[in-house]
Amino acid sequence: MDLFLNVLCAVVSSVAFSVFFIVPKKSIPYCTVIGTISWIVYYLSSKYFGNAVSNLIASVVVGLFAEYFSVKLKMPSTVFLYIGIVMLVPGYGMYKTMEYFAKNEYLFALDSGINTVVHACSIAIGVLISSVFSKSIKRVKFDRVNKINEITEIIGELGEK
Repeated sequence: MDLFLNVLCAVVSSVAFSVFFIVPKKSIPYCTVIGTISWIVYYLSSKYFGNAVSNLIASVVVGLFAEYFSVKLKMPSTVFLYIGIVMLVPGYGMYKTMEYFAKNEYLFALDSGINTVVHACSIAIGVLISSVFSKSIKRVKFDRVNKINEITEIIGELGEK
């Protein structure tokens, strides 16, 4: 039941953020899928790993899906990336940090702030990893197509002789 409620909330919030960020209407279902998957991956991996590692894993998954859908729908990957990442942003940690600062509890604020920064950095690193990985795959495919074209040209030239 807990997983069902998490998935339901992830779907609703993904749709709401898609509307809030004014994404194109044809990409709203895809953004919803990415946002929901990001939360499911985070939720399930947080049972086995820490929150920072879970953010890293989920952001890598979000980045890969965003790159895939950007090619499929011929749209920028940031359209899909924002909705998936917004589910992972440590907003509560930022709130608690500011609250501790306002109450002059500086040690708690420092602890909460460092924790929040670690989570945010793990999200950024995950997006970076997925971006580099998808670009390297595209480069390998591009090189393979170029080699095939070169071979067919050589075969064509040999056939003409």
